[in-house]
Amino acid sequence: MAEGKLVHVEANASLIGSITNHLNFFLSGGKLSLPEDAQRVVDRFQQLLDGQQINRAQLLRFVPENWGWTLGHVSEPQALLQSLTAERIAWLTEYFGVREEWLAGDGTRIFDWPFGYKHPERFVQILADMGWLDQDLRMTVLSSGYRSGSNGSLGTFTILFSVPLVEWDHGEVTVYRHLNFDGSLMDWAHPPCRFDALVLALWFHRHAKRGATIPICPCQRVTEIANGRAFPGPQIPFGYGNLDRLEDRVIAEYGHAVNGLGEVHAYFDRYGFARISPMVPKALPDSPPQCTPQLPE
Repeated sequence: MAEGKLVHVEANASLIGSITNHLNFFLSGGKLSLPEDAQRVVDRFQQLLDGQQINRAQLLRFVPENWGWTLGHVSEPQALLQSLTAERIAWLTEYFGVREEWLAGDGTRIFDWPFGYKHPERFVQILADMGWLDQDLRMTVLSSGYRSGSNGSLGTFTILFSVPLVEWDHGEVTVYRHLNFDGSLMDWAHPPCRFDALVLALWFHRHAKRGATIPICPCQRVTEIANGRAFPGPQIPFGYGNLDRLEDRVIAEYGHAVNGLGEVHAYFDRYGFARISPMVPKALPDSPPQCTPQLPE
């Protein structure tokens, strides 16, 4: 597990205790449906799997062996609820980076994103503190309406960084953990938002020797992801394909409009990006490296 985690996880014992009491009443009374709050936890558990693009059998490869979980524990609602202690919910939320209260059925906000607006150097420091700069880091700019050319634009957008939790064999989808640069929607027409995007794209290109991809995403979904109310993974195509690259297309088109990127380079010098992350070229592998998740005791 990466150090310097952003979300402070606390055991939500009272909420889980309430759900457990409802579940015991449900089991003893022979009711035909789960209580509403218990059903909400079951639904959130399924949303977590869907959002992370994993199935129940794959989840069993993540969780600690001493949980003793089997496919039955994660397939049957009653068994799942009986085995979801406050400590286990805290572990799942810390590992996948979601809010503990959300998984326990409270509220609609899934993620607590940092506030990076106008301070990309602080966000890069957060990535460094989390240990993400030494991993297979990816940068994605989800755009609601990217247009190239002399009048190009990202429209409204949000910036995400991702690292693999595990890369499966046999062609299974790699599981990523994501972090949003800012917990609000950004707009290319707003100069500070555009500047932040250019600074981060240039930094990422120098650090990782790869570009930030720009998938097109419906505006409502971009807004939900920016606000931490939707999982970004299903909207992000990873790989080494020919997707548009921010530093190749947008920076090239807007280079002169941003003083030939002089302000961006000055920002690097002023805020010590080289100190945070030395710009050492990294060779791009022919295929993604294999890794296994580091599980806490």
